[in-house]
Amino acid sequence: MSLSQRLLVMLLPTILLVVFSAAWFTYLGLAQLTRTSLQSGLEQEVGFLVRQMKEEVKYSHSALARFLSSAQSIRYLNALDYDELNTDEFTRYTHEMDLHRIAGRLQRSQPNISLIAITTKALQTKLVVGGQDPFSGLTVPNWLKKHLLNTQSAVANSPSGMNLLYRDNNGEIKFALARAVSSHLLLGDTSIANDPDYFFGIIIADVTSIKDTLPKLKQRYEQLSIDISVSSDASFDTSEAKITSHWRDATLVIKIEHALMQAKIELETAKVSAITDLQQQVALSALALALLTFLLISLIIQKQVLAPIQGVLADINSSKTSETLSLRYKNSRNEVAQLNNGYLELFDLLYEQAETDSLTGLSNRQSFHQQLQRHIARASQEGSTSALLYIDLDNFKRVNDHYGHNEGDRLLQLFAAKLVNTVRPNDTVVKRDQRHVSRLAGDEFAVILNNLRSPEIAAKVAQRILDILKNGIEVNGHNHPVHASIGIALIPQDGESLESILNHADAAMYQAKKRGRNRFQLFNEDIARAMRERAMIEDTLELSLQEQTFQLVYQPVIDADTLQTVGFEVLIRCPALQSKGIGPDRFIPIAESCGLIKRIDMWVLERAISKLEQLQTRHQFNGSIAVNVSAMELQNDQFPQQLKALFGKYHVQAKYLELEITETSLVDINEKTLLALNKLKALGLRLSLDDFGTGYTAFNQLMSFPVDILKIDRSFVQAIGEATDNSMIDIIFTLIEHYQLEVIAEGIETELQANYLRQLGCKKMQGYLFSQPLPENAIEAWLENHFKRLEA
Repeated sequence: MSLSQRLLVMLLPTILLVVFSAAWFTYLGLAQLTRTSLQSGLEQEVGFLVRQMKEEVKYSHSALARFLSSAQSIRYLNALDYDELNTDEFTRYTHEMDLHRIAGRLQRSQPNISLIAITTKALQTKLVVGGQDPFSGLTVPNWLKKHLLNTQSAVANSPSGMNLLYRDNNGEIKFALARAVSSHLLLGDTSIANDPDYFFGIIIADVTSIKDTLPKLKQRYEQLSIDISVSSDASFDTSEAKITSHWRDATLVIKIEHALMQAKIELETAKVSAITDLQQQVALSALALALLTFLLISLIIQKQVLAPIQGVLADINSSKTSETLSLRYKNSRNEVAQLNNGYLELFDLLYEQAETDSLTGLSNRQSFHQQLQRHIARASQEGSTSALLYIDLDNFKRVNDHYGHNEGDRLLQLFAAKLVNTVRPNDTVVKRDQRHVSRLAGDEFAVILNNLRSPEIAAKVAQRILDILKNGIEVNGHNHPVHASIGIALIPQDGESLESILNHADAAMYQAKKRGRNRFQLFNEDIARAMRERAMIEDTLELSLQEQTFQLVYQPVIDADTLQTVGFEVLIRCPALQSKGIGPDRFIPIAESCGLIKRIDMWVLERAISKLEQLQTRHQFNGSIAVNVSAMELQNDQFPQQLKALFGKYHVQAKYLELEITETSLVDINEKTLLALNKLKALGLRLSLDDFGTGYTAFNQLMSFPVDILKIDRSFVQAIGEATDNSMIDIIFTLIEHYQLEVIAEGIETELQANYLRQLGCKKMQGYLFSQPLPENAIEAWLENHFKRLEA
């Protein structure tokens, strides 16, 4: 993705995020302001509604008081106090007509009054007035009579009477007012309750404030919901109504609480047109602002940043097709100029690092391979001869081990400088500045010699290199006896490919090491034959592992006193190689060097432990088996766990297994190796040191090794009885006895050797005197004649 594309991908979302975030907060502020305005306005309208309703109730009280306090009402009530039989019909009709006229005037002044009535104390209706028709047939509702019957004492004692809101059959809210009245007492006199013949005056009126105002509110606020519940109890309270408001999420809730009713008004502000319109306006404005900002910023970045960078990129790309860089250092101090100059500096640094060894300043492996490839091609085209000298320092590891890596690095630097001065000035090499030599890795170096007239010239250069190490190299006052082994391969005689030349020079170098080191060796047919044989052995070992054609033989270990078999040493054979005269002494080192030895070790161990389980089950064999393992297993962190798994798989105790490790493998023992030996010992098995006496292990050093058994090398046993002195083996047994170690003598072939070793205290022996290595199918027969079960 190009920088301009990333600009679109990153800049536009960023601007949108910033602008819309600001728009969102702006909207929240405006929406909150709108909600506050809605709340204030609605609260005012609800307050006005409550005040209207209060005025209507007040007017209804006043109308009832005027009606009951009128002279016509008093005369009518006085007439009711007498026996109705004594009152003629005309008089009663006259009084009622007077009251109808008074009620009519009241209704004209207060159209909401729908009924005016007078009942006895027992709630017998005496007069019902409503509208202009005296014969309309209006009646006082029965439920109201029942309510008055239950509360008549309270009504009689209340100066203002009883107030009640209710819903009629049509669901409309109406107001009912009842007051006690007496013909001979003033209205509102609290002693009316003591009058046995008082009456009730009743008014029923529409609450026009609710009836008219609520629909207007709903029309004004489309999302308004109103819920009014009237009280089922009468109220004698004339206190003010309580109005409260609060927010429930985005809904405005206003509550009216009064003794006569409770009302809840809810307005869902999110759906109010003013707020939804505000959302759309803010969103459209934010989108327009974001796009305009993006276009302006993109134009500025394109002109001021991208165009200069694209110019630098064009120069870089053009340099890919030419041998020289199109870029030039810029004097400007802006970022693009710094990028241009930084690229040039980085290019020089990377080019230097890509071809140079950081420690010695010589060419590195990568540069060496490139140059060697060129020389191979040139030698083929021109018919000339070149040579590759592959150099490996001998004894360098001891410098690192004894004096530290800093001193080892300094030695490599000094040797590199001497090497550059020693190689011919006209030799073609792989370094731009020092055109002679290369350091490949560690203590390995290489020299390419160009245009050779004869192979002897390469030999002379190799000898000069050996001569510079004749007296060692002195570092920090220490003289290190470091020498070199040099392998020489000629180009194109010894190979026409990079891989073949490298392999042949490396093989020649290893041949020089085998011949005693501190020498050079030209690649020849003998080395080529050895390489072919090595490749054949590697292929055969791999195939033998895949097809499991290896075989094991078992060398009995004999008790020196009873001549009974107390164990077996397991030895590996490769029939495919044995038929060609190649034994373990030749193919095991190759297996170690090519990485096959670990797989071979595990195959041998599993096969041997499986055989031990069979011997223990079928013959009650309680002797041990000894298996040789490579020293490489001491660097294998998984080896102890793999052994433990085999013990569990075949149900064999670890104490019956001996692992044999050659003494030479412990020459360079370190903490990791010692830790590995202790982990193996912790499994419960026993460790034996094979070929003892052939290495360089001092006896005091031996005490730090967790070994249980020493196996005396056959070379010391063979010397017994010969003209040579036996003092060496005598000394060995004296020291073994001092350190209380178990000993096994190998390679016993004569009775003289066996008897002499018995006298020295040797308890276990093996060799052709007792038996040659047995194939697996011969072990059972051998045990029947040579095994006596030992005490566990």
